[in-house]
Amino acid sequence: MMHKPTLFRERAIRYDEAGKLEMITNLDKVYNEVEIWGKINHCFFVKFYELIDADEHDYMYLILELADLGQLASWDYK
Repeated sequence: MMHKPTLFRERAIRYDEAGKLEMITNLDKVYNEVEIWGKINHCFFVKFYELIDADEHDYMYLILELADLGQLASWDYK
């Protein structure tokens, strides 16, 4: 579950391929990642099933495969 207004407020400026400045939001980044994630079909990745996103609601929901054995990777703090 993600709060769309919060993601929209968090912005960054970057250069596009043509060298022009563009402003992007974290919401743009989420949509881009979800699009890529939907194309990946491999046993090493958690499967993405559906994105529930309505314009009249402030939240979007990602429907993912259940990882019932717990955390998939451990974080190395070093």
